[in-house]
Amino acid sequence: MDELTLFKDVHKGNVTQADKGIRWELGEIVLIFYLDKVEDYCSVFLKGKKRERELTHLHLSREETIDLIKLVDDPSKKIAVERTFFCASFAVVDKSEQKPFIHYSI
Repeated sequence: MDELTLFKDVHKGNVTQADKGIRWELGEIVLIFYLDKVEDYCSVFLKGKKRERELTHLHLSREETIDLIKLVDDPSKKIAVERTFFCASFAVVDKSEQKPFIHYSI
């Protein structure tokens, strides 16, 4: 199965084939999916002026990956990542939510 077929119906952001995975740019948040037969891996990056830095990552089953893609692509939702010194929280929230010190996707 071609990895990009999971993203064929995506309307938000920009999806491209990266060297080792699928890159999904959603404003200042970038998701990079590494798809494997056993477990999928999703790195969550924040775009900076000079480089991108990883905020957190997710280990997913294929079903969870498909569900996450659909949820993030929902026009009424966006990604929210809050980073503290020792951990990060990742959530898909309502598009209208806006709190300080949290990074949001489009």
